[in-house]
Amino acid sequence: MIVVLCHSGDYSAQWVAERLRARTGELVEVVLVESLASPGTVWHQEIRDVGSHVAVTLDDGRKLRSGEVKGVLNRMIMPAEGVVRAAVEGDEGYARNELTSFAASWLRGLAARIVNPPTPQGLSGRWRPATAWRLLALEAGLNIRLLALDSTEPDSSHLDGGEPSTTVLTVGEMPLSDSLPTDVRAAAGRLAALADTPVLGLRFQGLDPNASGWRFLDATPYPDLTLAGEAGVEAIQAELSA
Repeated sequence: MIVVLCHSGDYSAQWVAERLRARTGELVEVVLVESLASPGTVWHQEIRDVGSHVAVTLDDGRKLRSGEVKGVLNRMIMPAEGVVRAAVEGDEGYARNELTSFAASWLRGLAARIVNPPTPQGLSGRWRPATAWRLLALEAGLNIRLLALDSTEPDSSHLDGGEPSTTVLTVGEMPLSDSLPTDVRAAAGRLAALADTPVLGLRFQGLDPNASGWRFLDATPYPDLTLAGEAGVEAIQAELSA
């Protein structure tokens, strides 16, 4: 089976699940992160020398087991936090960190192929500040919009967060936009490779980047998956099967 792990409000991931069912005819299970906090969810994980074996029985009776899950489209940006509310006052942060570590562990043991696997920088891939994204973009050969920094706010990524922009979906180092010039397409592919995150949304300045010169702003490992339509679904399908 294929598992799409996402939050209840992540409608683009649920749309991808529907399209994958239609395209492949395979069993595609949508597992909502919030449901994992249900008292009826049963976990079993064995840590072995060559990895781990995971078996999860969901509250609705569905079972997820290592060896039966072909691939996971991972959109979990935070673990199910229902248990955090039961923590002793003052220990909420500790409980959240432990849940995050456990989520990364069991998810990596569930399937050999995880699209956007958990990393130390985020459960759904590598999250970076705007400065780090632009350094990677320069290395890849993209033009960037210069970032004004405030000495009192080292992470000033919010300073241009509200300006008009265009997001390009990349899947498996392949930018999915017909409007990209050849040189920008090649550089965007190199950036995706450097980012080491299979699914990314690359954000460029302006609503018409062709007019503004395709100046890179930043990227996210949690993009809207509908941006490239069926071409995006096809690329995600290929990534899950890789």
